[in-house]
Amino acid sequence: MESTKKKYSMSNALIMLGLAIITIIAGKLYFSLNTTLVLLISTLVTAAFGVLTRVPWNDIQGAIVSGFGTIAVPVIMLMEIGLLVGAWMVSGTIPAMMYYGLKLINPGFFLVSACLLCTVISILAGTSYGTVSTIGVALAGIAAGLDIPLAATAGAIVAGAWFGDTMSPLSDSTVMVSNACKIPLMSHIRNNLYTTIPAYVISLIYFMIIGMNYGGGAVSGGETEIIMSVLKDNFVISPLMLIPPAVVFVLILMKKPTLPVFAAGIIVAVILAIFVQHNDFAAVMGMIVSGFSGDTGNELVNTLVHRGGMESMMSTVSLVIASAAFSAPLRASGCVETILGKMEEVVKSGKQLMLITTILHPILFIVSVTYYVSYTLLGEMMSPVYEKYDLSRRNLSRIMSDTGVSLAALIPWGAAGALVHSQIGVSAWEYARYAPFNCLCLVFGVIYIFTGIGIENKDGTKQRPLFRKTAGKEEEDGKI
Repeated sequence: MESTKKKYSMSNALIMLGLAIITIIAGKLYFSLNTTLVLLISTLVTAAFGVLTRVPWNDIQGAIVSGFGTIAVPVIMLMEIGLLVGAWMVSGTIPAMMYYGLKLINPGFFLVSACLLCTVISILAGTSYGTVSTIGVALAGIAAGLDIPLAATAGAIVAGAWFGDTMSPLSDSTVMVSNACKIPLMSHIRNNLYTTIPAYVISLIYFMIIGMNYGGGAVSGGETEIIMSVLKDNFVISPLMLIPPAVVFVLILMKKPTLPVFAAGIIVAVILAIFVQHNDFAAVMGMIVSGFSGDTGNELVNTLVHRGGMESMMSTVSLVIASAAFSAPLRASGCVETILGKMEEVVKSGKQLMLITTILHPILFIVSVTYYVSYTLLGEMMSPVYEKYDLSRRNLSRIMSDTGVSLAALIPWGAAGALVHSQIGVSAWEYARYAPFNCLCLVFGVIYIFTGIGIENKDGTKQRPLFRKTAGKEEEDGKI
């Protein structure tokens, strides 16, 4: 397989990458095809081109198998999240959070509160997906009762959940990017603060400002009271229903692994669903698989509680699996390595290298749909190049994080965007303008590349800013 990569020509590499991009653009924007189907079609197209250009099929098949290995844990986690949401719905946990939220949260501070709450949960749980599917679902229900636009609510949820994801040592994306660049996990997280903190602070200010528009209260006609009444008529609402999230919270604080922590949250919720909500065991098992489907007698409340279940995650799971298959021909042929090798010949400075990475990674990420692919491909290949230009690998890991996981929820056809749409009911096209954090990280990253702020040399020292005051005047620093 290695020898095949070395022989792949630049022209073939560009054609293969172009075919992948054109297939996705045509499938999504022109024919409006299902994203998973588009990825599989693109896989067939690039694989066929690879075989025609003498890439052995066994190499492509081997890359597919190895790609599936990288997504095994994320796939299991997605399925478990579906079970968790179904269990928390049938147990009355999410309805109770909706009820207490409608009762206690001030509408004017709702968006800020939603963002902060999702931040805390995401940092502790290490998963933006889990945060959106649990606390996010409850917050969406509260927003409906307070007459707050669902798109704005989704933006606040996404900003908080993905900020927490980038900062959590338990996050698979954070662990993956630090491993790909071969740097200590906490070192990567600390270096991320340069871009994430200013982006997050601006986001909170933004939510506080637009939140003032919703300080008037609840839905006209007393619909908030109706929603609360219907919830109380259909579920036992008491502090007992908050035990499952409390169990998950405590176990996360004890730094237990995410998968068993979620399993504990499911088990406790099932017990409550049977012994407190008085549901039949078989019915509970059915609903954690297919989602809650009971009729509350109110159409709005039905739309709020008919969620969850492992089956609700299958479209996202299929998308992740398809993305792993999609990247196989690109990896087996050596397409990306060839393009990066050519790029290395063109790059003349560390600044150019970082700028090209900032442009190249989101393209690779958007095309491959998941950072599970782009982190591994780009991180392992670019790390030595950064050292060649006397740059710390921490610069690379931060750029990939800013242009990877931070942007993930803004890509409508990606796994993250699809998950938010399925759980909250709003597409990325609608909530993108309400989630400034997710693009501001990239903006600050570019500013730092040009100014030199926060840029590290290979030996760990900080580079001087572009302009530094010396003896009462500014002197221009050398090139990064």
